[in-house]
Order: sequence, then structure tokens, then C-alpha cells
Amino acid sequence: MFADQDKIGALSLFLSGNHVERGSPDYYRQPLQRLESAELAYCDQQRARMHTRSGTHALFERRGFIESFIHQFCLEQEGTLDARI
Repeated sequence: MFADQDKIGALSLFLSGNHVERGSPDYYRQPLQRLESAELAYCDQQRARMHTRSGTHALFERRGFIESFIHQFCLEQEGTLDARI
């Protein structure tokens, strides 16, 4: 079962893809740019508003989840992701 922050992160990833037309030649690049510019920036902005350790930790986990996805996405686009993973 996914932790709550993973669900939020996964939803962010999924919804980022909804802003691009499937037939667009930038179909893969645009959601990635949105994640990098909007989602990571959102996490950074919200960090200053966190008043509890648990809130800060959840935001840290969300940001890490998105960063991990971006890294894997880039490896897959480059064709360098090890298929055994």
C-alpha cells in the first residue's frame, strides 16, 4: 500500500500529463517541464508554510517522490534505464 504522500505525488504526476494533447510532439517533454517548474516549485514554496515536523516530512517525501520520477523518466527517454530494475 502506498503512503499518503506517494498518492499525492502519483496524482501530481498523472495530472501533469493531462495538460498536454496526446498528439503533440512535445507530449513527453511538456509534463516533465511542468513537474520541474510547477510541482517542485510548489513543494519549495510550501516548505516555508509548514508548522509541524510531520507536515515538513510529508512535503519532503513528496518532493523526493517527484524527483525520483523525473530521474527515471529521463533515463527511460535516453534509453539508459537498466531493464533489470
